[in-house]
Amino acid sequence: LDRTRLEACPGRRMTFADHGPPGQRANLVLSKYVIPAIVFIQYAAQLAYPSKKHPRLRRALLASYFAAAVVMAYTSGCTDVVRARFPVGHDTLRWGGYSAPALPILLISAATVGNFCVVVDDARVLAVLVVPFLFVITFLWSTEGTLALGSKWCTYCLIYSVLFLAAPLWDGDGADEASRADARDGDPDDGDDARGSSPDKSDAHDGIPDDGDAHDGDSDDGYSD
Repeated sequence: LDRTRLEACPGRRMTFADHGPPGQRANLVLSKYVIPAIVFIQYAAQLAYPSKKHPRLRRALLASYFAAAVVMAYTSGCTDVVRARFPVGHDTLRWGGYSAPALPILLISAATVGNFCVVVDDARVLAVLVVPFLFVITFLWSTEGTLALGSKWCTYCLIYSVLFLAAPLWDGDGADEASRADARDGDPDDGDDARGSSPDKSDAHDGIPDDGDAHDGDSDDGYSD
């Protein structure tokens, strides 16, 4: 898309239109339908966290987020270009062509944190998910004075890529599991050593018949007597 030609098309908000102003149909379809679908997939991925916590609640939340994605599609218009302030004045994308008040965005953010609390069963992972998220909200508000800049959310949330690449440094369970795996790998070797020593015991045991042969020899001596 040519960013210089992006228009908000407010007349397409509160509808399920599939065409925008001249030259804006691709913009409308991406903003009104593709972005809400991606947001729903993000929530579905959060609720798919591998733990056994609250399976029924997860399904109920997933259904509610599907409904929210439909509402988001209905209320969105075309994405347009607005001015951002940080680090210097520049153009940035405003998804859906609408600057929502802070309160609804904070409620959605609270739902995201709630998702993490519902599904995550490891305190360290929960902290890695929640603390940077709260930092992104605070930083965006303090630098831009609004939370309605979706492109900024995506940029700042790239911090998660760094954090999860660094997981071996903070995920103690992973290190412990690696240690346990090494220990398990070492056990068969120990077992092999133990089994390897068996022939020695067998040899020792094999020596008993030799003693028996000597004993038999004694019997021969008895016979010779």
